[in-house]
Amino acid sequence: MLADDPVGRQALHRRRPTLPVGAVNRMPEVAEVADLAVPHAPCPLHLFGWPVQVCNAPHGEGRQLGGPQASPAEWLWGVYAGPSTARRRQALGLLDTADLAAWRERAQARGSFAGYLGVRTLAGYFLLAQDADGAYLTGFSWLFTFDPMPSQPPRFVYHQLVRAARWLRQGADSAATR
Repeated sequence: MLADDPVGRQALHRRRPTLPVGAVNRMPEVAEVADLAVPHAPCPLHLFGWPVQVCNAPHGEGRQLGGPQASPAEWLWGVYAGPSTARRRQALGLLDTADLAAWRERAQARGSFAGYLGVRTLAGYFLLAQDADGAYLTGFSWLFTFDPMPSQPPRFVYHQLVRAARWLRQGADSAATR
């Protein structure tokens, strides 16, 4: 397994063990677990049917939120507060250069980079954002990976990820003004 897994790909390789009929689910005891995300108490925000988990991204890259598990490495969906070098490279791998250039030109014509671009691949659903320095990955959902016929349509996934990204940015902006 990868030690540094900022996008949560480890969850793709893990399957929950199923219990035999009539078996009792016994949770192993854990002495200490560091840096787990916690449900955000002030706002009962639920996305994809789960309470939002919030924590700091590694390498001082700001806040991130996702779910449904407490560990970001196990999240089936997640959103990042801002860009990073790694997430800029990931965005370049999701679309060809012509599509990214067209999206950038439309944003410049509007005079705003406030829009999001949803990209569905075989691996999952990704949400891209952009700023003056270029495009970057701001959200992901592995929900399609586990269900070939998705129970949630792509438009619903897009709206949930955008809602999470806006909520996270709003929280970051309000913390910066304090």
